[in-house]
Amino acid sequence: MFQSISYDQNGKELESVRDVGTVSTVRGYLFYSAEDTKQLAIAGWTYPKNVEVINAASLAFSMFIPLKHLLNILNDYEWVSYGKHSIRLVRAGNDNNCFKITGNAVGTAVVPTKVQLGIENVELKVKRLFPNDQIKLQLLKAIKADTPILIPSRKWELHMLPSLTTGATNEIWADNTSPFLESPRYCIVRFRTDHDLT
Repeated sequence: MFQSISYDQNGKELESVRDVGTVSTVRGYLFYSAEDTKQLAIAGWTYPKNVEVINAASLAFSMFIPLKHLLNILNDYEWVSYGKHSIRLVRAGNDNNCFKITGNAVGTAVVPTKVQLGIENVELKVKRLFPNDQIKLQLLKAIKADTPILIPSRKWELHMLPSLTTGATNEIWADNTSPFLESPRYCIVRFRTDHDLT
């Protein structure tokens, strides 16, 4: 549905994720517990049961996705932060990655199914805190001192090889180098077949 998502605070980009659906799906397969799966049914995540989430009468659905499932920084940094927060969502060119068609056969012929996905509303719900006067003074002193706030977080990067060579016994992926602090902890390799990303 979305090509990328970016999270900014006070005009500075803190995290950006490209191909949000792929990254969040892989993350879900790796980390979601049974309890997470129950809570995320309203977001369309019904794995492993794969139940339908569409209202059959109106052919519509609404979803609520906590940002911590799309942006990893919200899992790692759980402190209150001051400033203007903004989310940038870049819509994908098509919605082929958003749905799964299980079959539409008429007689012996398979009839192509066209699905159109429209977005009526996007809301960002953020908790606002109103500290008492004593804590507010401490916060204002820290802001006036302009002390940098370190925000440790793990970053998810997506590197895709468009296709594997038919009959090849080995493949070479290009990867980027990084300083020691940003060295990867894990490398997750995922394969898929007959899927178009355009």
